[in-house]
Amino acid sequence: MKINQFLLLNILGVLLLSSCDNDDSASTPIEEPTNEQKARAFNEGIATGDRSVLDWMDEGYIQHNLNIPTGKAAIENFYNGEPTGITVAIHRSFEAGDYVFVQTTMGGTWGQIFGSNTDNILYDVWRFEDGFAVEHWDNIIPVVDDGDGTTQTDGATTPAADLDRTGANKALLEDMSQTLFVEGDWTNVRDYFDLDNYVQHSVGAGTDGAFLATLEGQTGVSFYDDIKFVHVLGNFGLVMSQGPDITGQDTDGDYAYYDLFRIENGKIVEHWDAITKIEDQSTWAHNNGKWGDDALIISEDIDITLRNTLQNPGEDEVPYPALFGLTEDAFDEHATLSLDESEFATALAQTSTPVGDISGLYRIDISGNAIKFRLLPEADDPFWQSVFEVYPAGKFDRYYLTFSAPHNITSFTSNNASVNLRIDSETVIVVEIGEGYDFNPGVSFRLDIN
Repeated sequence: MKINQFLLLNILGVLLLSSCDNDDSASTPIEEPTNEQKARAFNEGIATGDRSVLDWMDEGYIQHNLNIPTGKAAIENFYNGEPTGITVAIHRSFEAGDYVFVQTTMGGTWGQIFGSNTDNILYDVWRFEDGFAVEHWDNIIPVVDDGDGTTQTDGATTPAADLDRTGANKALLEDMSQTLFVEGDWTNVRDYFDLDNYVQHSVGAGTDGAFLATLEGQTGVSFYDDIKFVHVLGNFGLVMSQGPDITGQDTDGDYAYYDLFRIENGKIVEHWDAITKIEDQSTWAHNNGKWGDDALIISEDIDITLRNTLQNPGEDEVPYPALFGLTEDAFDEHATLSLDESEFATALAQTSTPVGDISGLYRIDISGNAIKFRLLPEADDPFWQSVFEVYPAGKFDRYYLTFSAPHNITSFTSNNASVNLRIDSETVIVVEIGEGYDFNPGVSFRLDIN
């Protein structure tokens, strides 16, 4: 009896061990999706309503779509647990370090639900940390048929190839973007583009390299002010930039450019893009900015005092009113920072001076992240025409801006080499115009503040 019980216990032990060995669910761990798979699932989930994708989003993730409040809570309603009737077609995606790019067409009920009344193409970029999406950028454009034989999304697709060329191709796109698009030097365009085999998908730009060929050898033809990001995996790369309206129709607006390139044998052979206007800051749903480096630095409704001084070569700095025998604060101007109108629309304008009325010299716009100056007088202005010139060494025109609260500015970039920003204190900054400045009708400049 004891022997039989012993044998029975051993048999049961073997059976239990065998059962455990054959249980695949217990021995095979669940594989974590890649960041690329998660990013694709974010877009697919808008159609299916799959709320599980929210598990891969950080609670405080940073939103750069200017129409959607920042944070995870603001987009939870996009995933309601039920199919939405939206169709999702993902054309291309790639993962470059912590960043994932996804190009998608949204159709079906998309236009009805989101108010665009049309199908849209989304260029999404997600940044991940420890498997969670923590930051998001996008450009969203309408589907347009320009009838030229290529569409906005057809052509070669991912997955990316030539992975061993990632570093070299990123260097190519960085150099090309700066040299051609920002500096406007098209002398060696064929060093970057294979114009004989180039395929163009940009609306209204043809289907090949014919337009780019017309720029060959030219200089001073720049499209963008600044390159924000370059993301590359193998033979695909996305360049994210900011600049004016390249059509020239909107002379004041800033635009976001997402350019997707395919590279073959060290040359760019295919191009897709998404271009959107960066709307006025007064309409933004958050303060993160379109890119992150344009987050609002100075708070709206802060009071600002403007004072101007002049310094000629070899002389002391003097306040502008002193030229007329007045006290240094006689021409001080005051404004409140506004995101939807100019703070100093006619800066330095004065009436009843010893030389008569003086028209405004600059329109000065101060936003949460930039300071813009635009010269106002025409060439025949009765007062200012006599002082138009290119500034010699030692000449300075300074604009002191005193804020009623700390301005939070720590650094800046200027699009004019003759214009500097001096940070005198936590409430005072000085826009300093100096040697080489072309002080003539039509001049303008911009200081981006950080």
